[in-house]
Amino acid sequence: PATGTGPRRGPPRTTAAAALRCLDRLSADAERIDDADPQMRRIDSDAQAVQVTTVHGSKGLEYPIVLLPFPFHVTRSDGTSVYNDDAGTRIVDIASGQDWEGVDPHTRKAGRKHHLKVGQRGDALRLLYVALTRAQHRTALWWAPVSDAKQTAINVLLFDRDHVGAPLGTVPELSEGPRGGLKSDLGDVPNPDSNVEVQRRLEVLSARSGGRIEAGECEVGAAPPVWAPLPSAEPAVALAIADAGGRTVHDPAWRRWSFSSISSGRPDDGMHGAPISGGADEPDDDPSDLDDVSQPQGPVMPWADLRGGKEFGVMVHSVLERIDPTSAALELDLRREVTKELRNDRLDVGVTPTVTGLSAAIDTPLGPLFGGRRLADIPVADRLAELDFDLPLVSAKGQRVTPAHIGRVMLHTLDPADPQLAYAQQLADERFPISVAGYLQGSIDAVLRVPGPDGSPRFVVVDYKTNRLHHSGAIEPLEAYHPDLLPAAMAHSDYPLQALLYSVAVHRYLRWRLPGYRPEVHLGGIGYLFLRGMVGQATPVHLGCPYGVFAWQPPAATVLGIDRLFAEGAS
Repeated sequence: PATGTGPRRGPPRTTAAAALRCLDRLSADAERIDDADPQMRRIDSDAQAVQVTTVHGSKGLEYPIVLLPFPFHVTRSDGTSVYNDDAGTRIVDIASGQDWEGVDPHTRKAGRKHHLKVGQRGDALRLLYVALTRAQHRTALWWAPVSDAKQTAINVLLFDRDHVGAPLGTVPELSEGPRGGLKSDLGDVPNPDSNVEVQRRLEVLSARSGGRIEAGECEVGAAPPVWAPLPSAEPAVALAIADAGGRTVHDPAWRRWSFSSISSGRPDDGMHGAPISGGADEPDDDPSDLDDVSQPQGPVMPWADLRGGKEFGVMVHSVLERIDPTSAALELDLRREVTKELRNDRLDVGVTPTVTGLSAAIDTPLGPLFGGRRLADIPVADRLAELDFDLPLVSAKGQRVTPAHIGRVMLHTLDPADPQLAYAQQLADERFPISVAGYLQGSIDAVLRVPGPDGSPRFVVVDYKTNRLHHSGAIEPLEAYHPDLLPAAMAHSDYPLQALLYSVAVHRYLRWRLPGYRPEVHLGGIGYLFLRGMVGQATPVHLGCPYGVFAWQPPAATVLGIDRLFAEGAS
């Protein structure tokens, strides 16, 4: 165990949001590793895990079984020596390797080492006590007759005893000879060549414990053979790049893709990237556009002048994921979660305005797509939060999927009056001139289950957006969230493409899990909630659609066409 006394250096500071994204990536990797792979496995609880820790780190904790593999090794420290002298004065010796001038160097140096070794042995005995009192059921430790074993605390515990195994009653003295070494009453016994004596003393100790201590000898096997290649008369095989199923391992298009990587025109870094957390794809505010924001003369916008950006978006998504919107103590729940997130992420926004804006958004009617319900009317049992997905894409060359193919499916299946028809044309015109293969991954903020007109459940894809659509100095900033303006805001950020990718993921999820699934009945459409424009019950409504809510229900044929495109490729 590590027993160094040097200063403890903590990890570099980072935000909670960045740490969460790192953990998400590790979790995604773990889930993708096959169960038979010994490298990493996900478990439901740490209770079944093997935990490796230092003795210092285990203070105050308990474990069912404790293993101490190296108590017979002496921990060396070449740093500053700290000890008490004969008068009990605390000494910090920063020149422990040097002789003192004006005094007999041999005698004085031995005295310094003597006091240091007394202190070190006391620390070692206290540390061993901690190690031996952590187990609830069983402690297993190993001892070996190495050359410096007699200087360890475990040697004092096991062998500084009389002929019946009782402790000697006094702490063994330290030798005062020229070498200044640690010496117990046993001297050099047991020595490295006296296995019989070691076994006898341990048997005496075991008998004295009434069976609570058991001693056994570990068999040391022969050294493993050194591997060497077998001689062969065959010529060396020339290595070449593998090719399977029409793809090669150096193919840059075959990897893991996400909406963000597609919309940026480049693949994710690495083969095992995790889905981007909700809010991380939202744009940062322009600092020059954050002053003198006018409040509307109508409903008050709690977040009109609140700074946004990726970290703020991640914080809001984290809160919405955890809270129950139907709670009778919703405001208290929001205040608790917001306070915790702001403290962890060190965001410079106020708790009260953040809670006020979230409360207003949760209390806003969502329009016909949701049957007039608010988020506050949809219980947790009807909400699937942060649905991660990983969809295989056709990978054969000549059939690769491109965003242009998705745009053509949209053009052939959308209604001529659909608000996203113009965006479909942009995709078809190669807005992103890339091809994708391998896997498509992502994380959906929420899938909400609401009853349809015939009583059948409908599943709506929901994405929370904290984007700031209004500009500084706007007389009526809420007008930027008018339902007629949201399609253009969606297209500007390529959110229609994101929404359709998410819809395909939900389609496959329901196809595998919902008995009697029918896409034309159960796919409930898409709701992108621009939270800044959702100001509660007083939210303005235009032709039945509330401000801040982008509601879109593409035909089931659009979703099925893209799903088929992913499975079969372009014809």
